[in-house]
Amino acid sequence: MKIMMLSGITGSGKSTLFKKMMMNCEKLNFSSVFFLSAYHSQNACKDLEKSLKEFYETIEEFLATLERMEGKKEIGLLLENSMSNSFIENETTKELEERVLDRLNNYDTKQVFLQLEEDSIEKRSVLLTKKYRTPAWSAYLDSFHLNTQELTQMFKEKQIKLKQAHAKNDLEGFILNTTAMEWQDYVDKMIDFWQS
Repeated sequence: MKIMMLSGITGSGKSTLFKKMMMNCEKLNFSSVFFLSAYHSQNACKDLEKSLKEFYETIEEFLATLERMEGKKEIGLLLENSMSNSFIENETTKELEERVLDRLNNYDTKQVFLQLEEDSIEKRSVLLTKKYRTPAWSAYLDSFHLNTQELTQMFKEKQIKLKQAHAKNDLEGFILNTTAMEWQDYVDKMIDFWQS
């Protein structure tokens, strides 16, 4: 089994690339490919009503899913959000993080970090998110009770944390700058990386 995880801040293109990867799945050369959306791979931190205990249970379910798939090398698993996103947005223990990463290391797990240039974060993560995405996304941004400048700074700081998390684990990965929004080029690079 091979696993690819996408990570990045709001507006970096995770959902766009996730959907385009699904449209190009015939190029992945797998008999079966499973796609887990951001909701499925990070649903605990999308629902602010969930307790920390329920978050841990969600991670345990993820680990159990990997166990059931073990040995089925023809299967691909694509996660719209990496576990790093969940770890940063929730108060997880170091022990839990290490258990998840150790388990992922047992598979051919790869990670792609989607990075925005700093001067494009305000437009992509804040302004375009409010203008073009669903009302739930505007509500998500409004829930922080921050102005545009403060939200931009928040996303800049989160991007730094995610990049550090991407760099410090042992999973094979690369950084993809998505500022120019050249989506098909990015998909081609991700497919090449998946197949390497």
